[in-house]
Amino acid sequence: MLAGNIGHAHNEYLHTIAETGLIGFLSLVMLLWYFLFRTKLHEKKQHYMMLVSLKGSLIAVLTSGLFAFPFHILPTLINFITCFVIFIVLSHSKIYLGLIKSKSLKVSFASIFMIATLWISYSYFSGQEYKKEWNRAIYHTVRADFDVANEIYESLHPFLDQNGEFLFMYGSLLSAQGKHERALPILHSAESKFSDPNLFLVIGGSYEANGDYQSAISYYYTSWHIIPHKFYPLYKLMLAYHNKGDYTNSKFIAKQIIEMDEKIPSPATQQIKREAQEYLADSITD
Repeated sequence: MLAGNIGHAHNEYLHTIAETGLIGFLSLVMLLWYFLFRTKLHEKKQHYMMLVSLKGSLIAVLTSGLFAFPFHILPTLINFITCFVIFIVLSHSKIYLGLIKSKSLKVSFASIFMIATLWISYSYFSGQEYKKEWNRAIYHTVRADFDVANEIYESLHPFLDQNGEFLFMYGSLLSAQGKHERALPILHSAESKFSDPNLFLVIGGSYEANGDYQSAISYYYTSWHIIPHKFYPLYKLMLAYHNKGDYTNSKFIAKQIIEMDEKIPSPATQQIKREAQEYLADSITD
C-alpha cells in the first residue's frame, strides 16, 4: 500500500532478463539446471551431510530470489558464491583432485584468482573513497557551501559518471543554483541509470526555467506516470500549463488534483489541494 518508486524487480530472474537479455538469462538457467538436476547426492558419498546442507542453503537463496533481490545484497551474494563453489568442488572431488595435479593449471588458477582479488579489492576501496568524498559534497550542499560542493562534484564526475544517483544529485545542485545549461546534460545522462521520479521533476524544472514549457510538461508527466498517486508532479503541471498560457489544461489539472484521493494524507497534499481550489476560484472570477 505504501510502495512508491521501486528500484528493483523483487524477482532476481525478471531482473536478470531485463538487465542482461536472453543470453544472460539462459546462461543463468543452464547453471541452475546443472546445479539442481545434474548434481546428485548419495548417502555413501564423502561429505554427504555437508553437501546436503550446502544444497539446501543454496536452494533457499534461489527460492527467495522469486520474491526479493538477494544477489543485489553484497554479503548474501558473497556467501552464495562461496557455498556454490564449495558444493561443486566437494560434489566432484575426483575431477578436481585430478586437475590439481597439473602444475600449469594450478599456476593459472592461482594467477586468475589473485588478479580478480586485487581488482575487486581496488574497485571496492576506490569506491569507498569516492563515496566518502560524495558524502562530503552532500554535507557542504546542506550547509549551502555551494562553491565547495560544486568543486567536489566536478572532481568526482569522471569517476562516478555511471552512477545515476550521483548524476541526479550533481545535476540537482546545479539546477538549484540556476545553472540549467550545465545541469541538463548531467541530468539527461542519469535518465538511463536512475528511475526516481524526482529526476524528471528536476529536468522539467530546468526546462521551465529556460522557457521551454513543452519539454517541462513532458518531463512532469513522466514523473507523474512513475508514481501516479503523487500530487506534486500534477501541481507542477498545473503551474507549467498556466505559465505557458494554456489555461484550459491548467484548470483541467487543477480539477484532477482536487478530485484525486490522498493515498497518505499530509499537510503538503492538503496545501496543494487548497492552492488548486483557489486557482479554479480565481479563474472563475476572472
